[in-house]
Amino acid sequence: MDLPLYLERFAPQLRIRREGNKRMVFDVLRGKWLVLQPEEFIRRLFIHYLLEELAYPRSFIATERGLAVNEREKRCDILILDPDMRPWMLVECKSPDIPLTEDATWQATVYNQSLQVQFMVLTNGPTTRCCAMLDYEAGAWVYLDHLPAFAQKAADYR
Repeated sequence: MDLPLYLERFAPQLRIRREGNKRMVFDVLRGKWLVLQPEEFIRRLFIHYLLEELAYPRSFIATERGLAVNEREKRCDILILDPDMRPWMLVECKSPDIPLTEDATWQATVYNQSLQVQFMVLTNGPTTRCCAMLDYEAGAWVYLDHLPAFAQKAADYR
């Protein structure tokens, strides 16, 4: 189920500048400038959505956090921690020209093997999907028609 988040409405709030031949965007969480790639643009829009629309606490949002996947170091795009500082929601961002296919979903699922979050989100900007992970052992999950409130439990969607 695709969510109508309209992330592009947050574009005017992004701080963008040019450094030489590169466009840069300001990361409000880490306080530094990053090269503005299409995927980074979506990541920044989604973070503004979380902060401004859903009022997620800034201190519980991590970007490009390292994790081990099959003994290899990977980085997840956005990881939101719960109040006990445990992984709660994984957000995988794609460039707007990359459709949310099974391959994109598979990447987020692989990253989540070690995290075991309650919610998993996949977005390319125009399309966003969120699912609640109900039971890892049984492989039970359900697509949602909205993003959950901060620290809500996946079990609420049974």
